[in-house]
Amino acid sequence: MKEVWVEFGSNGKYLISNHGRVMSNFKYSGIRKDRKAGYRTIIRKPQIDRDGYLFYCLNIDGVKRKTMRIHKEVFRYFVDNTFTGKDQICHYDGDKNNNSVSNLYKGDVITNTIDKMRHGTIKLTPCDILRIREFQGYISQREIGELYGISQSNVSQIQHKKTFYYI
Repeated sequence: MKEVWVEFGSNGKYLISNHGRVMSNFKYSGIRKDRKAGYRTIIRKPQIDRDGYLFYCLNIDGVKRKTMRIHKEVFRYFVDNTFTGKDQICHYDGDKNNNSVSNLYKGDVITNTIDKMRHGTIKLTPCDILRIREFQGYISQREIGELYGISQSNVSQIQHKKTFYYI
């Protein structure tokens, strides 16, 4: 698939591609004698957040830095701009680094969890979630977390149905 670039962000300073790459497009003046005024384009290097997703920190309006997960921006600019907070952008192949348009689709929490289980990228199965809830009051959250390789705060969220509320 041919790489296509579109402007996004403020004042056309950034370009985003359908392959999930971001390019800076900065205007500079010809202050130095050895170069003329014009535009300088740089393909930005993404960072990886704690959940394993690629993101960029961009300057918006020259002052404010905004962190943007690249798979959401690719989906917003190339597929559908109408997703809400309940929608999740899922990866067909389960690879969080593959942010190509052809690899992204809109889902919800349940379809995303099923997708993660299919790809083997989720730590807990539905049976694990139910067992964690059954342990409430018998074993400390810290001990449960050590048993399943998750944090105490994750155990608390599971037990109080803040996460995995549909199981």
